[in-house]
Amino acid sequence: MIRTKAAYDSRKSEELQKRHTEYNIIYNLPEGKRVIEDILYYTAIDRTAYCAKSDTQTNFNLGKQSIGYHIVAAITEPFNQQQPPKPKEGDYD
Repeated sequence: MIRTKAAYDSRKSEELQKRHTEYNIIYNLPEGKRVIEDILYYTAIDRTAYCAKSDTQTNFNLGKQSIGYHIVAAITEPFNQQQPPKPKEGDYD
């Protein structure tokens, strides 16, 4: 059964590290690499999302690309344990 909710909590660093490792295990298998590259081709992250004739198609393409960018980030971005600095009170006043 395919789950439709988030498989992990992206706010927890240990879960992000686990997800990064899992994606890399799959991507480093020849079959996994073929499947992931096929999905990435379909998401069109190497092409423009803009469609001059249809805003709806542009938005659809942007949605596909968002999935592709998520996969690429999960595979390629090294895990960073440093958290971004929290804004100080009054930074957005």
